[in-house]
Amino acid sequence: MPRQKKGLTPSEIIGLLKNPRFCANARTIYEKARLLHQAAPTQKEWDSRFPKFEAQVIFPFEGKWGATLPPRELVDPDPRRKPVYAILTGRFGLIPVFPWTTIQEIEKRARQVRRSIGKKHMDLLEESSGLIASWLETHNNRGSWVGPSRSSRTTVSPGPKLPRGEIASAVWGRKTGLTRPTKEEAIDGISVEQEEDLFQHYLKEGLSRKEVDRRVYRRLRGTETPAAAQVRMALKRLGQQQRQFRKDLQNPRKADPLGHSLTLLLQEASADSSNLISIKKKAAVLRALLIPAKPSR
Repeated sequence: MPRQKKGLTPSEIIGLLKNPRFCANARTIYEKARLLHQAAPTQKEWDSRFPKFEAQVIFPFEGKWGATLPPRELVDPDPRRKPVYAILTGRFGLIPVFPWTTIQEIEKRARQVRRSIGKKHMDLLEESSGLIASWLETHNNRGSWVGPSRSSRTTVSPGPKLPRGEIASAVWGRKTGLTRPTKEEAIDGISVEQEEDLFQHYLKEGLSRKEVDRRVYRRLRGTETPAAAQVRMALKRLGQQQRQFRKDLQNPRKADPLGHSLTLLLQEASADSSNLISIKKKAAVLRALLIPAKPSR
């Protein structure tokens, strides 16, 4: 029979991020995974090696700490990561300044670059909160499974997930909206006319009075608590940002010709299948953009 440790609360799980030994342990695992990935050149080989790595390295970590492995950004917040990601995805621009470049030209180019990059929908604080909420979603409210049977996620059910209300309280310090409003509170929140309109809407569908009452009050109370909705929307925004990031890696944005040329050169230089001829061609394009002919005045 599998053995369970007492489950940590969301606040206790988040508190692990302030534990130097926990963070160091997690960083070591990511470094081992990086080395394993280098030794497995193909996706097929990685897929064949990872289950053993998971059983020997990741599961013991979870058993020791009573928490799943957190996203790398939470335990290894390398300040170089953000600018590197911006360059690789084309979310940046370069403005060359020569002796003849005017302030007006610089400001114009800066506006063009900002429009091309687009607004990022999550700031650093919101992104960090989303990552923490996403990490908490991987936990259950009865603790992590430890022991041999923990090696199979599909055959052992770890129990229900942590309630999203508890996650919202731990991540954002939320104290209200943790439960759905009662029937009376829901009715008090709308006018008599609005309530009657809802009743008439469902009566026209030919439903019984009992079913109409059920649907009206269910709609007024909502299907989830405000706290759960906050977690759901944070996870949705985080997922959208991560999908956009992967898309931009495959097809970098072209905020300006110079920045785009640098992105393509760096991608070619870092690719496993890169070749010197292709690198030289992309470097020549970048050089031509960096050293334009002096305009006639």
